[in-house]
Amino acid sequence: MVWFALAPYVAVILVAVMVPGICIGLVLRLRGWSLVGIAPALSVSVVGLAAIGGEAVGLSWGWVPITALTAILCLIVWGLVQAGVRFLPALFQLVVDPEMDSETPKSRLFSVAVPATALLAASSLATWRFTQMILAPERFSQTFDNIFHMNAVRWTLDTGYSSSLFMHSMTPGVDPHGFYPMAWHNLVSLANLTLNSVNIPYGSNAMMLVLVTVIWPLTSLFLVSRLFPKASAALTILSGILASSFASFPWLLLGFGVLYPNALGFSLLPVSLGLAFSLLNILPQGERVPVGLTILTLVGCLPGLFLAHPNAVLSLMAMISPLVILWAWRGVKATWTKNRKQARPYIVTTASTLIIFAGIWGLSLVRSTYKPPNSLGTTLSEILSASPLVIAPFWLLAALIIAGIAWMIRDSGIRWWFYPTIVVCFLWYAASAMPHGFLRKITVGGYYADPHRLGALLTMVLFPITVMGIQSFITVGSFILKRFPKINTPLIKALCLVLAGIGLIVGIQNTSAMTSHIGWVRWHYQLDSGSLISIDEYSVIKQIPNIISQGERVATNPWTASSLVYALSGVPVTLTHITGDTSDDLEIIKNSLREAQTNPRVCPAVRALNIGYVLQFPNKVAHTNYVGLENLDEAEGFTAVARVGEAVFFRIDACQ
Repeated sequence: MVWFALAPYVAVILVAVMVPGICIGLVLRLRGWSLVGIAPALSVSVVGLAAIGGEAVGLSWGWVPITALTAILCLIVWGLVQAGVRFLPALFQLVVDPEMDSETPKSRLFSVAVPATALLAASSLATWRFTQMILAPERFSQTFDNIFHMNAVRWTLDTGYSSSLFMHSMTPGVDPHGFYPMAWHNLVSLANLTLNSVNIPYGSNAMMLVLVTVIWPLTSLFLVSRLFPKASAALTILSGILASSFASFPWLLLGFGVLYPNALGFSLLPVSLGLAFSLLNILPQGERVPVGLTILTLVGCLPGLFLAHPNAVLSLMAMISPLVILWAWRGVKATWTKNRKQARPYIVTTASTLIIFAGIWGLSLVRSTYKPPNSLGTTLSEILSASPLVIAPFWLLAALIIAGIAWMIRDSGIRWWFYPTIVVCFLWYAASAMPHGFLRKITVGGYYADPHRLGALLTMVLFPITVMGIQSFITVGSFILKRFPKINTPLIKALCLVLAGIGLIVGIQNTSAMTSHIGWVRWHYQLDSGSLISIDEYSVIKQIPNIISQGERVATNPWTASSLVYALSGVPVTLTHITGDTSDDLEIIKNSLREAQTNPRVCPAVRALNIGYVLQFPNKVAHTNYVGLENLDEAEGFTAVARVGEAVFFRIDACQ
């Protein structure tokens, strides 16, 4: 099969997203599926920080900085744990669970087999859909954001630099300092470097495959294990199927944009949520992890969450803020009448936390670039049908959401999930239907007011609600079986589980809504005349390395996607992405290159940037402000050296 070509890339990325986190997790005394579920979040922290730290000390990007930082962090964490056990035993001492201590080999095997089955179910569904959407491993997203993503990976391969703090250095002649979350690109470039490959679509697709088949299933099932610590085998396995049943995540972000960093950030979010819920003492009684170890684990996950995408941290803050207030209310209520001094820590901690959250939220606000696409009615219906920005509703998911809401109302132990749900739904409303204005900016400015990002975030609250819906049906089914002892057998229960699993798969996957969404994502990965890069343009790009001299730069207009020549062929270009700063020389090229024969300012800028050629593609948008790179057939001093259709590669003769 053609997809086996991705196997080496997948293997490298799997090692990177699991092994560092497992090493640190073992030092943190994590065990079992908690260790496996948390590992990706810790690993991404290591990878992102290693890229920054490695560049700071002069190490090229690769396994050396990752291995070194993993070892250093293991030593630091070991020291902190040992100090905590000695000086703060109440916060760090492990408590032996009598139930765990009395487990038999059979029950231990069962406790491994059930989550493994859930993971297998989620991964199998995601793999099936991934191959249907992308169709071939060499395809790449035909969206404007991918110009930056692919070029950033190529820049790392060429320079050995992959720090989130210096990615502006991709553009010649500008200040290299500037933050961009590079964790996704760190992992993709690591796979390519390890395999000595410049096939960036392979690396990118392998990373995407790992995200949808391993990272998201593991982290989402970790959250389920926190919300339902006594979950039955049926609930756990069916949760695995549900994890890969939402069109809104991760597929929405892998179609639109393409928003790879956001997809990685949101896929890690369930781990930090689960840990934060544990600290707030709001979860049902289950696996008891000391507070000190939970704090260290959460702190270890936050850098990865931020370096994947900062608005994943914003989402964490938004979802736990009402629960921090609830935690404080419960603490004050329990201590106020006895000793008011005992209530002060709750008040001070909550006030300080919310002030910090508000400050971070305010600093994250950017210009709202997206208009609200929906009415209030459409926004609400898309919540209930689990179909934000999707063509058709998912009726089975809608039924599970309604059943889950009913379960939350009935079960006081999980009723608090209404609070993060209301917050995320309000954020979705703000991006989807709130009119332009100050309120919309301060609410979702940190997400660029982008409904796609907030639509994907809805999955973080709707997925657990659908699991609650499954739990309600399991409870009813168990009640019915108990009324008929003759059919209340393990065989019948297993048969019911199989039928329920098949029902979920058919009722969600075999629908017009999912079929339409698959087609929508697939369209964004098609190489044809309506894409970002057409077949004609790709043909010209393939010719360029055989024409240009080594080291010469090509003038490009990123809005026509001509800048992708860098990622696809390794030829340096003037601009590697659509937005960002430019230099004075680049502004001259952008506005006046076609005047090279007559404008005395042009050729000095051409020589300063070592530009020898210019790539002209048809405009993909109405107006790009790159008039200097347009209509070169009519300009003097330019010779076409490669042409396929409207795609033309010109040599600049005017500055010879």
